[in-house]
Amino acid sequence: MANASKTITINFSDATGSGPKDVTLTIKDVCTKAIIPGATVTLTINGTPQTQTADVNGQVTFAQVPAGEHALLVTAAGYLDSNADTLANDAITV
Repeated sequence: MANASKTITINFSDATGSGPKDVTLTIKDVCTKAIIPGATVTLTINGTPQTQTADVNGQVTFAQVPAGEHALLVTAAGYLDSNADTLANDAITV
């Protein structure tokens, strides 16, 4: 069974100036919109990776994420490699 991985850069805008915020992500199949429980999600903040496994609802929550750009990597068994950043190759959506 293959693993799919997708690395993207996301930006958290903190217009309120209130500092870091908890961020909840839902991992879904891009075609069927079905949730993907058990997906491994790694958010890298300032070079430090934080890894979680999606719950039965396909969700992960990262606590106190600061504003800025952070790398996100999602892997899930049974999905083909989708590292290329094109719509045709996106198998996993966040």
